[in-house]
Amino acid sequence: MTTQSIFEIASKEKFRFPYNGSITVEDLFDLNKNQLNSVYRTLKSMVKSEEVTLLEVPTKEDEELSVKIEIVESIFNTKVVVENMALQAKETHAKKQKIMEIIGKKQDQTLEDTSVEELQKMLNEL
Repeated sequence: MTTQSIFEIASKEKFRFPYNGSITVEDLFDLNKNQLNSVYRTLKSMVKSEEVTLLEVPTKEDEELSVKIEIVESIFNTKVVVENMALQAKETHAKKQKIMEIIGKKQDQTLEDTSVEELQKMLNEL
């Protein structure tokens, strides 16, 4: 199923998830990764048997549970991606700052290596 369709199903069916009583899909987005993992483990423990046979037809409850698990996995994976992007952005910013500092030092060094006459000329031009 697509991400859009599982959230559409959850909205139409008014899914509730087991966490401190019951919570909505919207509430799942407010949970941290550990809390989402707790919901995931609870849902997985509710799955009947991992053994599937051709004679056993999945019930509506089984299908609902499967969609709920997909939703929790999707939200968890989204949080991981967002955290990784934020970490990467932070690292990039730190690298840019370091490069700017080095450029500043090199410019200062270049200015210090300039002769007195050239410095005087530069000063007069300002």
